[in-house]
Amino acid sequence: MALFEVDERYTDYVMIRITSGRERVTRHNYANGTRMQFHQGLPGIVWFDDHRDIQFEVLEYRWEGPSYRLVTYEEEPRRTGLFGRSYTRAQKPMPRTETQETAAPAFLRLRNIRTNEFVNLGFKCLSDLDARIRTSIANNLEDIPVPEEKKSVPVQTPDFVAQLKQLKELLDAGAITQEEFEAFKKKLL
Repeated sequence: MALFEVDERYTDYVMIRITSGRERVTRHNYANGTRMQFHQGLPGIVWFDDHRDIQFEVLEYRWEGPSYRLVTYEEEPRRTGLFGRSYTRAQKPMPRTETQETAAPAFLRLRNIRTNEFVNLGFKCLSDLDARIRTSIANNLEDIPVPEEKKSVPVQTPDFVAQLKQLKELLDAGAITQEEFEAFKKKLL
């Protein structure tokens, strides 16, 4: 399969901290995370860092949801004196407790567009990053509803003709409807 032509004016990115599968998507290991880039007109197609020649199709996205923890800070009480100067009085520190969101595990299943190789990518995710991934990258995953009993449709084989034959067999057997067949066929194309 050919790579998608990408107009740089419409590309965007999210920073993710990869926990597993990094070596299969990028050669870099930056301290502040990996840049997962996407094109706003091509939902479901991503690449990492500046390696636009290695594009991936997003097949599955899961996130365990937000998790929270309590964090206690101890601050010295601040007082303001004459002329706006601040000073610290010898008093007990005032504890302040806040609830903070912590990054929860997330999972992406990707397919290399050029080699048809499947990649499982684990990373840490907060709720704002999850919202961005769902709206910008993974929104094509909701287009095709896949019932639980029909998830065994052969999308993992790289041979397009074999996949179409298996879909047709499922249609003929009554396991999927004509609309589902057309949706799967559209996804394969």
